[in-house]
Amino acid sequence: MIPMAKKNTLKELNKIAHNLCYSNPEKSFDLAQEAALLASIEENKEEFALAKATMAYAGQSLGLLAEAYENAMFALNYFKEVQNDEKISFLYNTLGFIYYYLGNTEKRLEVNLLSLELRTKNKEIDRTSFLKSLNNTGDTYLKLNKPKKALSLLRQIIPDIESQDLRFKAIVYANIGEALLLSKLYKEAKKELKKAFLFSQESNFDELKIACLILFSKIH
Repeated sequence: MIPMAKKNTLKELNKIAHNLCYSNPEKSFDLAQEAALLASIEENKEEFALAKATMAYAGQSLGLLAEAYENAMFALNYFKEVQNDEKISFLYNTLGFIYYYLGNTEKRLEVNLLSLELRTKNKEIDRTSFLKSLNNTGDTYLKLNKPKKALSLLRQIIPDIESQDLRFKAIVYANIGEALLLSKLYKEAKKELKKAFLFSQESNFDELKIACLILFSKIH
């Protein structure tokens, strides 16, 4: 008799879905949908909200903005009720991406700052999320043409930058370079953009390589 494969529990399924939301949003979304269905059947409110949170992040990556917003707000309301700061900050960060794609930079800044505030409180526990919030909020300030505010956040990442992956290094240095360019500090901007370009090459981040070249062309 062939033994049946072990089926993931609801909690395990939610964890797998969440861990995939950055690297494989399509698979993450499908698994989170399955988890949400199981949670609904089991009447498990927490796991249902966790699945909705994952569907929100994966959904915005897939361009499902209306559905992602609805899922994010549902999960946010639940986690506010149970006072789970980690998930609240994750959902504010997710809303930041949704507002970015919708072109609403003021609302993006609002939720980015809320996420950053919570992640700052827990920065020694979850350093990576704190650094991501610094970068996301800095990027939003750039979109609002506020390079000084952007730099004040982005430069806080540098002491930890060596421990981060190549793609994140490329993004951070590109943002710093753009902030310096907007500040008309051209020599410094060129130096940071060179770093960004090299890291984008190493990580095969073609979109950012092109962005760096465009920024280079603006240096006088």
